[in-house]
Amino acid sequence: ETHRPGTELRPPRARRAAMASPRPAASGSNLESALQAIVDRRRGRGLLRTLSVRPPGHVDFCSNDYMGLAASHELVREIDEEVAAYRREQSLVGSGDCGLGSTGSRLLTGNSRYYEDTEQMLAAFH
Repeated sequence: ETHRPGTELRPPRARRAAMASPRPAASGSNLESALQAIVDRRRGRGLLRTLSVRPPGHVDFCSNDYMGLAASHELVREIDEEVAAYRREQSLVGSGDCGLGSTGSRLLTGNSRYYEDTEQMLAAFH
């Protein structure tokens, strides 16, 4: 659908129909049955998301790991060695200042000297 100025902007018809489900009542015993009714309607329309396990050998193009690097034992070993060497060089052993994992945005949860140094090294490389 095309939006015309001065008209209401609405989602496509299929989404409008799916969104038309009544909201659950907030009263105690009715809440669970109301939520179950919504889930059942979504399942009946084929709109209920489910998790599945990716078969071995299949490539995941839906995540940031489309190259499969998260499962590389060699890369994990090299990262462990690099982080340990960095901690020794910076006297950070046991400080937790350069851990691994995406705990959240650096703007929200704090930055690390290790990340700053890595960005500078990559910027110099490019």
